[in-house]
Amino acid sequence: MTEDKYIFLRMYNGDQLMATKLFENNEVITIEFPMIIRMFPRLESTGLVEQITSGPYCQFTEDKVFTFQKKDILFSKKLHEVMIPHYERMIHEHETEVDVDEKQAAEGNLETDETVENIAKAVDQLHNIFERARKRRELREEEEIPFTVVPGNETKH
Repeated sequence: MTEDKYIFLRMYNGDQLMATKLFENNEVITIEFPMIIRMFPRLESTGLVEQITSGPYCQFTEDKVFTFQKKDILFSKKLHEVMIPHYERMIHEHETEVDVDEKQAAEGNLETDETVENIAKAVDQLHNIFERARKRRELREEEEIPFTVVPGNETKH
């Protein structure tokens, strides 16, 4: 592989990708395992900061190889060497997670007992919250509210 195997792409639509470059010519670039990078503003006690997140570029497909037209790419640069271990770790984690899910689906065990147990706990917590709110509402409705009756028209004040 060439020394610019790991690249950073900035697309015209604003997407930022880390990827492994497989092929490039004057018209297209083919990459493998693209990871999208997103930045979100977050308010902290020191002020507004940018939080950076990353994950699979197109997580709803089994494809790992994508080809982009060069006209859709603002620029392509070599990925900074300190980011390479992070990128490789993301690929490994994603591939391991996908492999486990596919194995569980093939065995018919997509839901584990732990997952069902966690969902049951969450449902119980929601039920308890709902019941407490219902009881508070009933108590408020039962409270005796003082009022004055004006003789003749039964208006309550």
